[in-house]
Amino acid sequence: MFSINYHIVLITKNRRPVFIGPIKDYIESTIREISKSRELLASDIDVYPDHIRLNIAASPMESPYSIVKALKNLTWSFLVLKFPEIKAALSDGLWSSSYYIVTVEEVDKRTIDEYVAAHNDSNMVKLVA
Repeated sequence: MFSINYHIVLITKNRRPVFIGPIKDYIESTIREISKSRELLASDIDVYPDHIRLNIAASPMESPYSIVKALKNLTWSFLVLKFPEIKAALSDGLWSSSYYIVTVEEVDKRTIDEYVAAHNDSNMVKLVA
């Protein structure tokens, strides 16, 4: 079996601190379920209030874009089902349109930290709980 290991960073739109309390735990378990259903191996999932970092092992037949698209679309759908109030608070969506993905061998922690920091913190909006 062949696999490609990716490091993925997904950032919330406007760096909103969404992943707190029960939402933080739920998003991590949802990512694991989505990965399993798509025959991906998710590991090292780090959930921060405004972004997620994870490693995914995938078949070469799985495009990086399709992995990210599935993660973004399905996590949003599952969050809205579990926490209906989030839809009104995030009326313009959950995820930033951009993402960072790289094969694990090509990146170091500093590069990832620079990507996360590059998203303007001044645009942060507090999520109403």
